[in-house]
Amino acid sequence: MGKFISNLFLGALAIGLSIFTGSRTLDLLAWALPVNQAVYQWLGLAAFEGGMYFWAFYFVYGAKGTPQRSIAIVMAVFSIIAVCVATVADLSLGAAQSGKIAPLSPTMQQTLIIFLGIVIVCNVAAFLACKLMSIEKLKEAAEQNAEDMIHAAGLRAIVSIAPHIAGQAAPYLAEEWANRTWQRLVPGAHGRTEYLGPVASPAALPPAQPAQLAQTGPVPVPPSNVLVTGGPGMWERAKKQVKKVFPGKSEALPVYNTPPQIPQEQLDQDFKRMVAEERARKRKTSTSASNPAPTGLEPPMPGSPAWSARRTERRRKARAERYRVLHAPGTGGEAGPASNAGGTFRGSNGSKP
Repeated sequence: MGKFISNLFLGALAIGLSIFTGSRTLDLLAWALPVNQAVYQWLGLAAFEGGMYFWAFYFVYGAKGTPQRSIAIVMAVFSIIAVCVATVADLSLGAAQSGKIAPLSPTMQQTLIIFLGIVIVCNVAAFLACKLMSIEKLKEAAEQNAEDMIHAAGLRAIVSIAPHIAGQAAPYLAEEWANRTWQRLVPGAHGRTEYLGPVASPAALPPAQPAQLAQTGPVPVPPSNVLVTGGPGMWERAKKQVKKVFPGKSEALPVYNTPPQIPQEQLDQDFKRMVAEERARKRKTSTSASNPAPTGLEPPMPGSPAWSARRTERRRKARAERYRVLHAPGTGGEAGPASNAGGTFRGSNGSKP
């Protein structure tokens, strides 16, 4: 019973003192604000007595986390100090107006006005800080920082791998540009430049080295609407047809070499011989794989560097053999450059150097 009565008297004391300090603060706001702004006087009271009780209860029941609790306790103490200063200032103004003390100097009056503004602005800033320092907002900020770190690491990886991809993609972009140039400059021509990939060699080549286009000289291509047939005088007839398609051209036409005339029987025999050699090689490889040699020299595994080098060597020999057959004496063909250190391209007339 005694505890209840003591709490009752304590509550009554708090209410009475709050009414007194609130009236003094309201009177001070009325002195600082114009006469026609009575509503703003009551709103300003929320930054003094209202702020004192609000921040105290928010610290006890509403604040979560160290940032919000720190802001709440600091603002509660600050509001109590602001109420005390406002009460003393209003009592001083009232005493000065009644002549009990000397009137306040203009500097003191200006200081009181600045003090009122600072109290109100601090309460607004503390409210916004509590919202920004909530547990949910801090968690979202931490997640966003982690995502930013991941994105930054991804961008660094992209920048580091870009030169490697550029070295591999450059030849294909050059091929695409060459084909577009053919279509733009010679719309009716069937010229096409094809990238066949880098020339492999047994020695390991450094990665990400862009292949260079082989400059083997201009390869003229007849227009698509020029009918070219085989037999003697083929290119002479083509020259006449080109002059019909492009009248008024005085430039010298390119000179075309007569393609070799190889009998069909010889081509069939060469093809059968190559097929037989390939089958024999496959049978030999299969026998060697099933019965490995006692010396321990096993055939290279598919996909290994040795296997790739051996396959490249076989292809090179096959191309050399076909080149020898096609350019044998008496066929009328001519040899030309056949390799490039950076890459191999198919010419615009469809023939591979």
